[in-house]
Amino acid sequence: MLKVLHYIPGFLYGGIETMFLSWYRCIENKNVEFELLIRTQDDDATALKEYRNQNGKYYRLPTFSVKRVFDFKKQVDQFFKTHNDYDILHAHEVDPFILSSAKKHGIKKIIVHSHTTSYGSGVKNKIRFLNEQINIKIYADFAFACSKKAALWKFGSMTFKNNQVVIIHNAIMTEKYDYDEQKRSDKRNELNLKNKFVIGNIGRLTDAKNQFFLLDIFAEYLKLNKNTELLIIGDGPDEKELKEKAKNKGILEKVRFLGARNDVNELLQAIDCFVLPSKWEGLPVTLMEAQASGVACIISDIVTEEADITNNVIRISLNQSMNFWARKLEDIRMNFIRKSTRVQIIDNGFDVSKEVLYLITKYKEVVGVD
Repeated sequence: MLKVLHYIPGFLYGGIETMFLSWYRCIENKNVEFELLIRTQDDDATALKEYRNQNGKYYRLPTFSVKRVFDFKKQVDQFFKTHNDYDILHAHEVDPFILSSAKKHGIKKIIVHSHTTSYGSGVKNKIRFLNEQINIKIYADFAFACSKKAALWKFGSMTFKNNQVVIIHNAIMTEKYDYDEQKRSDKRNELNLKNKFVIGNIGRLTDAKNQFFLLDIFAEYLKLNKNTELLIIGDGPDEKELKEKAKNKGILEKVRFLGARNDVNELLQAIDCFVLPSKWEGLPVTLMEAQASGVACIISDIVTEEADITNNVIRISLNQSMNFWARKLEDIRMNFIRKSTRVQIIDNGFDVSKEVLYLITKYKEVVGVD
């Protein structure tokens, strides 16, 4: 039995959490045991509640604080001193205290996993990136990434024990998202969306996801079609400002902020067009989910092209005008015909039941067992 500790500090509800939960559902009877190390203090976080409901085992560290850095380091050391029987630490964020303590207390192998292609601009983010580079070189035995672009950004020309970065697709449970006309009708009726054109966005409400830009696009599109609504699914630090912007633009009554949800698969059935104007991405899980549901997708052209696994994706530069984005939305409303894309998703390697077998194979290679 391989025992793997996953370090996901902010276990709330984002792409990393969704991916981990998909893996966790699939490892039963696979001779692999997952446990989770987190820092989030919110017991009601959607992803954490879902993990608990599946009897997932987790440990909690305190929230990191610069003022209490030595206390934090002490508690990390105490944890790994008493929990050092893992074959692998799979770190989804580079934390020098976590990596160094795990190595010191005998965790056999450390994997660092890249999930993005940027932390944004600014001195603070540049310092964070450089600090991570140093700690990866010191402590990481192996490297995983969600895409080639994410691998190149975080690891560059670094070499590891297998001399390459392993690409693990952000795969999903395809049967859960497959397009179903009855489910679509039921969800639209539940949300009172009948006969409306519904635009959707799923993700953390943060600068990277660019929802402020999305509101500008939507305001422009309302000039072409009043019979429309925007569903923003997710939570995050920008929520208050986004609501304020929607109010100031006079579109708040047309925008629904639904928060973090555990029925994303059903909401995708109800949506007519998924819009993802991100400033940076690794390989977004939400885009995989949207494509698996057969919905039309409009995304920014910075999203890695590895994410285009169906013919439903339209790429647009963030430098294009709001009117250009709006006209693409109207073209989808008028011409797009929705159908199942499950076969395409599976054929491109994004079905989690198959991808988790590949993950386990790579775990075995990491620890050197058959």
